[in-house]
Order: sequence, then structure tokens, then C-alpha cells
Amino acid sequence: MKKNYEKDLPKIESIEDKYSNKVYFIVFGIIYIVFYSSIKRFFLKMIPGIDNMSDNALIALNLIFMVSIYVVLFVLFNERFKRDIKILFKNFKVYFKYEIHVFLRYYWIYLLSNICIVSLMMFLGKDPQSSNEAVLDTFPIWATAFLAIFIAPVTEEGLFRWIIRKITDKKWVFIFLSGIIFGLIHINYWGEQDWIQVVFIVPYSIMGMMLAESYYKTNNLFASSLLHANINLLAVLLKLLLPV
Repeated sequence: MKKNYEKDLPKIESIEDKYSNKVYFIVFGIIYIVFYSSIKRFFLKMIPGIDNMSDNALIALNLIFMVSIYVVLFVLFNERFKRDIKILFKNFKVYFKYEIHVFLRYYWIYLLSNICIVSLMMFLGKDPQSSNEAVLDTFPIWATAFLAIFIAPVTEEGLFRWIIRKITDKKWVFIFLSGIIFGLIHINYWGEQDWIQVVFIVPYSIMGMMLAESYYKTNNLFASSLLHANINLLAVLLKLLLPV
């Protein structure tokens, strides 16, 4: 008999919003354009001496960007932030079992797509890394781990799950849209990469859809953030254990 992992999930009532959906849409657009698109790199190049900045200064700049997004989103969803983390800890085992279930349903598709893409890239004589991974390789492991495990999960779940769901609550529209946009931000280095890098949108979008389904079913920002953090933790550990 197939076990229903959703039935024990706590029912979370909606919190009345302080802002209209139009405000959320505008905030999403601004954050996406300024922090995630190539426009960020365009403005960065206008900073005097940016090309001569030390590695530590560039790392600090990226940390400032991510923490800035965190602060903006915290202002928008501070009530939900406090409520969701309290509910998560109170029902941790229930959420953990459900997240494992979602992870196992999607992750084999993610791995298969990654294997196919890496094989294709190697066959074509291209770098088998995505541009996102190549950028992270320029960071020391402590900075990558901090961003990937503690900062990115909450900021990205708030932006690409919580705000997008404010725009549409239709299940599969939300899951697909959230996944595709999530995939785009992880290959969004237009003009600075080989066009073939676009194929990496597939595994990243699958990952995004996994997280979107988690958020849609739990309605808990920190439940999907926990899953996101553990996926990133797994990636960091694999990088440490299997250096290339």
C-alpha cells in the first residue's frame, strides 16, 4: 500500500498580506534584474578598480548582495518567517519524512539529466561544468558552503517560491514557472559563456520544480528551505570528497 506522506503535514493558515500582489511582482522583478541578471555584472564593471579587486573583496561583495536580498525578503515576510520556522521545529519529523519522499521522486530525474548533459559536453569537448558551478569554483569552500547552505536556501525560496506563488496559485503553473525561472538564474551568464551552457537549465529546472512542489504542499517557507539547504550541503560534500 502506497504511503501518503502528505496527510500528516500540518495545515497552515494563510497570513493576511500587508502588500498587494502587484508590489510582490515589482519586488521580484527588481531583485531578479539587479541581483540575478547580467545587468548586475554590467553595473559592477562601472565600479572603479573592480577588475583589480582582491578575491576577498569580491567574495565580500557577493555576500553583501545575498544578505541584501535576505533583508528585503525578511521585511516582506517577517510574520511568515517567524511562524514557519516555529512550525517546522515543532513538526520536524513529519516535514523531514515528506521532504525525503519528494527528494527521492525528483532526484533520480535530476541525476539522469545531469549525466546526459555532462556526457554531451564531454563528447563536444566542452567544459562539463555549468557556468554557475564554474563561478562557485572561484570562491573558497567556506564561502561557497556559507552561501549555499545558510543564505541561498532562504533567499531563493522566498524569491522563487513564496513570491512566485503570490503571482499564481495554480499548482502546475506555479511549479513549472518556479522551476524554469530557478533554472534560468543558474545559467544566467549571457555573453560570458558558451551557448551550449543553456542545456544546464534542464537539471536546475527539475531541482526548482522539486522545491516548488515541496513549498506548494507544505505552505511552509522553511520546509522547502530545509530541503534546499540539504541538497546544497550534499553538493558541497561531494565537491570536498570528489575534487576535480
